[in-house]
Amino acid sequence: FIGFFLILSFRGRVEANWTASAFVPLIILGTKALASNKTNRYFKPLSVGTAIVLIAARIYLITPVAGKGLNVNFPFSGWSNWAEAIKTKADSRPVFFSASYQLASEYSFYSGEQGFHFGPANYDGNQFELWNIDTAAFDKPIALVLPIGEDPKKAVSVDGFQTYYMYDIPAYHSYRNVRFDLEGEDRVSEANQVFELNTTISNHSTETIDLKKLTGERPIKVIFYIKGQYHPAQFVACPDCIGVLRSGESKPVSFAFKSPPVSGDYLIRFGFDFDLGMPEQNSEFVKFKVIGE
Repeated sequence: FIGFFLILSFRGRVEANWTASAFVPLIILGTKALASNKTNRYFKPLSVGTAIVLIAARIYLITPVAGKGLNVNFPFSGWSNWAEAIKTKADSRPVFFSASYQLASEYSFYSGEQGFHFGPANYDGNQFELWNIDTAAFDKPIALVLPIGEDPKKAVSVDGFQTYYMYDIPAYHSYRNVRFDLEGEDRVSEANQVFELNTTISNHSTETIDLKKLTGERPIKVIFYIKGQYHPAQFVACPDCIGVLRSGESKPVSFAFKSPPVSGDYLIRFGFDFDLGMPEQNSEFVKFKVIGE
Protein backbone atom coordinates (compact mmCIF):
# COMPACT_ATOMS: atom_id res chain seq x y z
CA PHE A 1 0.00 0.00 0.00
CA ILE A 2 2.76 2.42 0.97
CA GLY A 3 4.80 1.28 -2.04
CA PHE A 4 1.92 2.11 -4.38
CA PHE A 5 1.81 5.73 -3.26
CA LEU A 6 5.61 5.93 -3.29
CA ILE A 7 5.53 5.02 -6.98
CA LEU A 8 2.60 7.41 -7.55
CA SER A 9 4.62 10.26 -6.01
CA PHE A 10 6.98 10.13 -9.00
CA ARG A 11 4.02 10.89 -11.26
CA GLY A 12 2.56 13.81 -9.34
CA ARG A 13 1.50 15.18 -6.00
CA VAL A 14 0.46 12.76 -3.24
CA GLU A 15 -1.56 13.82 -0.20
CA ALA A 16 -0.26 12.42 3.09
CA ASN A 17 -3.75 11.44 4.24
CA TRP A 18 -4.09 8.98 1.34
CA THR A 19 -1.93 6.52 3.27
CA ALA A 20 -4.11 6.71 6.41
CA SER A 21 -5.80 3.40 5.53
CA ALA A 22 -2.46 1.66 6.15
CA PHE A 23 -2.12 2.90 9.75
CA VAL A 24 -4.12 0.07 11.39
CA PRO A 25 -2.19 -2.80 9.76
CA LEU A 26 1.06 -0.91 10.43
CA ILE A 27 0.20 -0.70 14.13
CA ILE A 28 -0.66 -4.40 14.27
CA LEU A 29 2.45 -5.52 12.37
CA GLY A 30 4.66 -3.08 14.24
CA THR A 31 3.41 -4.25 17.63
CA LYS A 32 4.09 -7.87 16.74
CA ALA A 33 7.56 -6.99 15.46
CA LEU A 34 8.45 -5.08 18.64
CA ALA A 35 7.08 -7.80 20.92
CA SER A 36 9.52 -10.31 19.45
CA ASN A 37 12.47 -7.93 19.28
CA LYS A 38 14.99 -7.48 22.08
CA THR A 39 15.30 -3.79 21.29
CA ASN A 40 11.70 -3.09 22.35
CA ARG A 41 12.94 -1.93 25.76
CA TYR A 42 14.23 1.19 24.00
CA PHE A 43 10.90 1.88 22.31
CA LYS A 44 8.84 1.98 25.52
CA PRO A 45 10.57 5.07 26.99
CA LEU A 46 10.65 6.62 23.51
CA SER A 47 6.90 6.12 23.14
CA VAL A 48 6.30 7.81 26.50
CA GLY A 49 8.39 10.78 25.41
CA THR A 50 6.58 10.94 22.08
CA ALA A 51 3.19 10.86 23.83
CA ILE A 52 4.21 13.78 26.06
CA VAL A 53 5.33 15.84 23.06
CA LEU A 54 2.12 15.06 21.14
CA ILE A 55 -0.13 15.95 24.09
CA ALA A 56 1.75 19.23 24.62
CA ALA A 57 1.47 20.03 20.90
CA ARG A 58 -2.26 19.37 20.87
CA ILE A 59 -2.79 21.60 23.90
CA TYR A 60 -0.80 24.32 22.14
CA LEU A 61 -2.95 24.02 19.01
CA ILE A 62 -6.15 24.87 20.92
CA THR A 63 -4.70 27.98 22.57
CA PRO A 64 -5.24 31.50 21.17
CA VAL A 65 -1.50 31.89 20.51
CA ALA A 66 -1.23 28.83 18.25
CA GLY A 67 0.77 29.67 15.14
CA LYS A 68 1.64 33.20 16.27
CA GLY A 69 5.10 34.16 15.08
CA LEU A 70 5.48 30.97 13.06
CA ASN A 71 5.93 30.89 9.31
CA VAL A 72 2.76 28.89 8.58
CA ASN A 73 0.33 29.39 5.70
CA PHE A 74 -2.72 27.79 7.33
CA PRO A 75 -4.34 29.45 10.38
CA PHE A 76 -4.81 27.31 13.48
CA SER A 77 -7.82 29.23 14.82
CA GLY A 78 -10.30 31.97 13.96
CA TRP A 79 -12.13 30.02 11.25
CA SER A 80 -15.55 30.90 12.66
CA ASN A 81 -14.80 34.62 12.30
CA TRP A 82 -13.41 34.06 8.82
CA ALA A 83 -16.48 32.10 7.67
CA GLU A 84 -18.85 34.67 9.16
CA ALA A 85 -17.05 37.51 7.33
CA ILE A 86 -17.31 35.64 4.03
CA LYS A 87 -20.97 34.77 4.65
CA THR A 88 -21.88 38.35 5.55
CA LYS A 89 -20.24 39.82 2.45
CA ALA A 90 -21.82 37.16 0.22
CA ASP A 91 -25.24 38.36 1.40
CA SER A 92 -27.10 35.01 1.05
CA ARG A 93 -25.50 34.12 -2.30
CA PRO A 94 -23.83 30.73 -2.80
CA VAL A 95 -20.11 31.05 -2.11
CA PHE A 96 -17.56 29.48 -4.48
CA PHE A 97 -13.84 29.09 -3.87
CA SER A 98 -11.44 28.59 -6.76
CA ALA A 99 -8.73 25.91 -6.68
CA SER A 100 -9.11 25.24 -2.94
CA TYR A 101 -11.40 22.45 -1.80
CA GLN A 102 -10.00 23.04 1.73
CA LEU A 103 -11.47 26.55 1.93
CA ALA A 104 -14.80 25.36 0.53
CA SER A 105 -14.90 22.66 3.20
CA GLU A 106 -13.88 25.02 6.02
CA TYR A 107 -16.58 27.46 4.95
CA SER A 108 -19.22 24.72 4.89
CA PHE A 109 -18.30 23.54 8.38
CA TYR A 110 -18.02 26.90 10.14
CA SER A 111 -20.74 28.88 8.37
CA GLY A 112 -23.42 26.19 8.29
CA GLU A 113 -23.91 26.97 4.58
CA GLN A 114 -22.91 24.74 1.70
CA GLY A 115 -19.62 25.92 0.24
CA PHE A 116 -18.88 25.28 -3.44
CA HIS A 117 -15.74 24.86 -5.48
CA PHE A 118 -14.82 26.04 -8.96
CA GLY A 119 -12.05 24.04 -10.63
CA PRO A 120 -10.22 26.15 -13.23
CA ALA A 121 -8.36 24.51 -16.10
CA ASN A 122 -5.01 24.65 -14.31
CA TYR A 123 -6.38 22.59 -11.41
CA ASP A 124 -6.57 18.82 -11.03
CA GLY A 125 -10.18 18.70 -9.79
CA ASN A 126 -11.58 17.12 -6.64
CA GLN A 127 -14.62 15.52 -5.03
CA PHE A 128 -16.74 18.67 -5.39
CA GLU A 129 -16.71 18.23 -9.17
CA LEU A 130 -17.45 14.49 -8.90
CA TRP A 131 -20.46 15.15 -6.69
CA ASN A 132 -21.84 17.88 -9.01
CA ILE A 133 -23.31 19.65 -5.99
CA ASP A 134 -22.90 23.00 -7.73
CA THR A 135 -25.95 22.23 -9.89
CA ALA A 136 -27.99 23.76 -7.05
CA ALA A 137 -26.41 27.13 -7.91
CA PHE A 138 -26.90 26.96 -11.69
CA ASP A 139 -28.22 30.17 -13.23
CA LYS A 140 -28.11 31.96 -9.87
CA PRO A 141 -25.93 34.90 -8.82
CA ILE A 142 -22.93 33.67 -6.85
CA ALA A 143 -19.97 35.06 -4.92
CA LEU A 144 -16.58 33.82 -6.16
CA VAL A 145 -13.77 34.09 -3.61
CA LEU A 146 -10.20 34.42 -4.92
CA PRO A 147 -6.87 35.10 -3.22
CA ILE A 148 -6.02 37.81 -5.74
CA GLY A 149 -7.41 41.29 -6.22
CA GLU A 150 -6.83 45.00 -5.70
CA ASP A 151 -10.26 46.53 -5.13
CA PRO A 152 -10.64 47.18 -1.37
CA LYS A 153 -14.42 47.05 -1.79
CA LYS A 154 -14.14 43.38 -2.72
CA ALA A 155 -11.67 42.51 0.04
CA VAL A 156 -12.45 40.27 3.01
CA SER A 157 -9.83 40.77 5.71
CA VAL A 158 -9.80 38.77 8.94
CA ASP A 159 -6.98 38.90 11.47
CA GLY A 160 -4.59 35.99 11.01
CA PHE A 161 -5.86 35.16 7.50
CA GLN A 162 -4.80 36.03 4.00
CA THR A 163 -6.92 38.74 2.41
CA TYR A 164 -9.44 37.29 -0.03
CA TYR A 165 -11.47 39.09 -2.68
CA MET A 166 -15.10 38.44 -3.50
CA TYR A 167 -16.31 38.79 -7.09
CA ASP A 168 -19.93 38.97 -8.21
CA ILE A 169 -20.97 36.47 -10.88
CA PRO A 170 -24.48 37.35 -12.13
CA ALA A 171 -25.45 33.83 -13.29
CA TYR A 172 -23.28 30.79 -12.66
CA HIS A 173 -23.41 27.73 -14.88
CA SER A 174 -20.78 25.04 -15.36
CA TYR A 175 -20.30 23.15 -18.62
CA ARG A 176 -17.45 20.90 -17.43
CA ASN A 177 -19.45 17.81 -18.49
CA VAL A 178 -19.12 18.92 -22.11
CA ARG A 179 -15.81 17.22 -22.88
CA PHE A 180 -13.19 17.30 -25.61
CA ASP A 181 -11.66 13.87 -26.18
CA LEU A 182 -7.93 14.34 -26.64
CA GLU A 183 -6.79 10.77 -26.17
CA GLY A 184 -4.38 9.22 -28.64
CA GLU A 185 -0.90 9.95 -29.85
CA ASP A 186 1.20 12.86 -28.58
CA ARG A 187 0.95 16.10 -30.53
CA VAL A 188 4.07 17.66 -32.06
CA SER A 189 4.39 21.18 -33.48
CA GLU A 190 7.03 23.61 -34.62
CA ALA A 191 7.56 26.52 -32.25
CA ASN A 192 5.38 29.58 -32.75
CA GLN A 193 3.33 27.95 -35.50
CA VAL A 194 -0.42 27.54 -35.97
CA PHE A 195 -1.34 23.99 -35.01
CA GLU A 196 -4.54 22.23 -36.09
CA LEU A 197 -5.94 19.50 -33.86
CA ASN A 198 -8.79 17.14 -34.72
CA THR A 199 -10.80 15.81 -31.81
CA THR A 200 -14.33 15.02 -30.60
CA ILE A 201 -16.71 16.98 -28.39
CA SER A 202 -19.14 14.95 -26.24
CA ASN A 203 -22.07 16.05 -24.13
CA HIS A 204 -22.01 14.09 -20.85
CA SER A 205 -24.46 16.45 -19.17
CA THR A 206 -28.23 16.06 -18.96
CA GLU A 207 -28.79 19.25 -20.96
CA THR A 208 -29.14 19.88 -24.67
CA ILE A 209 -26.28 22.18 -25.69
CA ASP A 210 -26.37 24.77 -28.47
CA LEU A 211 -22.68 24.72 -29.36
CA LYS A 212 -22.60 27.99 -31.27
CA LYS A 213 -24.33 29.81 -28.43
CA LEU A 214 -22.10 28.16 -25.85
CA THR A 215 -18.83 28.96 -27.62
CA GLY A 216 -20.08 32.45 -28.37
CA GLU A 217 -20.81 33.23 -24.74
CA ARG A 218 -17.87 31.21 -23.41
CA PRO A 219 -15.04 31.19 -25.96
CA ILE A 220 -12.74 28.19 -25.80
CA LYS A 221 -9.24 28.59 -24.40
CA VAL A 222 -6.18 26.37 -24.35
CA ILE A 223 -3.65 26.43 -21.52
CA PHE A 224 -0.03 25.27 -21.72
CA TYR A 225 1.72 23.75 -18.75
CA ILE A 226 5.47 23.09 -18.60
CA LYS A 227 7.92 22.41 -15.77
CA GLY A 228 5.49 23.35 -13.03
CA GLN A 229 4.45 26.63 -14.68
CA TYR A 230 1.26 27.59 -16.48
CA HIS A 231 1.48 29.90 -19.46
CA PRO A 232 -1.27 32.44 -20.14
CA ALA A 233 -4.32 30.85 -21.75
CA GLN A 234 -5.01 31.73 -25.37
CA PHE A 235 -8.23 31.64 -27.34
CA VAL A 236 -8.62 28.93 -29.96
CA ALA A 237 -10.73 28.76 -33.08
CA CYS A 238 -13.33 25.98 -33.34
CA PRO A 239 -15.31 26.51 -36.56
CA ASP A 240 -17.01 23.09 -36.18
CA CYS A 241 -18.51 23.98 -32.79
CA ILE A 242 -21.97 24.59 -34.22
CA GLY A 243 -25.31 22.86 -34.06
CA VAL A 244 -27.16 21.19 -31.21
CA LEU A 245 -25.56 18.50 -29.09
CA ARG A 246 -28.07 16.48 -27.09
CA SER A 247 -27.25 14.59 -23.94
CA GLY A 248 -24.99 11.63 -24.76
CA GLU A 249 -24.19 12.83 -28.28
CA SER A 250 -20.74 13.51 -29.78
CA LYS A 251 -19.40 15.14 -32.93
CA PRO A 252 -15.96 15.70 -34.50
CA VAL A 253 -14.46 19.19 -34.19
CA SER A 254 -11.10 20.80 -34.90
CA PHE A 255 -9.05 23.47 -33.16
CA ALA A 256 -6.46 25.91 -34.42
CA PHE A 257 -4.08 27.62 -32.03
CA LYS A 258 -0.55 28.94 -31.93
CA SER A 259 2.12 26.80 -30.30
CA PRO A 260 4.47 28.39 -27.72
CA PRO A 261 7.63 30.11 -29.00
CA VAL A 262 9.88 28.02 -26.75
CA SER A 263 10.54 24.34 -27.43
CA GLY A 264 9.81 21.76 -24.76
CA ASP A 265 7.43 19.05 -23.57
CA TYR A 266 4.15 20.72 -22.61
CA LEU A 267 0.81 19.57 -21.30
CA ILE A 268 -2.29 21.20 -22.79
CA ARG A 269 -5.93 21.35 -21.75
CA PHE A 270 -8.99 23.00 -23.28
CA GLY A 271 -11.75 24.77 -21.41
CA PHE A 272 -14.71 27.08 -21.88
CA ASP A 273 -13.92 30.58 -20.68
CA PHE A 274 -15.46 31.25 -17.28
CA ASP A 275 -16.12 34.71 -15.86
CA LEU A 276 -12.97 36.67 -14.93
CA GLY A 277 -11.09 34.97 -17.76
CA MET A 278 -10.72 31.58 -16.08
CA PRO A 279 -11.42 28.57 -18.34
CA GLU A 280 -12.83 25.49 -16.66
CA GLN A 281 -11.87 21.86 -17.25
CA ASN A 282 -13.35 20.52 -20.47
CA SER A 283 -10.62 18.03 -21.33
CA GLU A 284 -7.86 16.05 -19.71
CA PHE A 285 -4.24 17.14 -19.97
CA VAL A 286 -2.42 15.67 -22.99
CA LYS A 287 1.20 15.86 -24.07
CA PHE A 288 2.17 18.53 -26.60
CA LYS A 289 5.76 18.65 -27.85
CA VAL A 290 7.18 21.84 -29.33
CA ILE A 291 10.34 21.56 -31.42
CA GLY A 292 12.64 24.24 -32.82
CA GLU A 293 12.71 27.88 -31.74
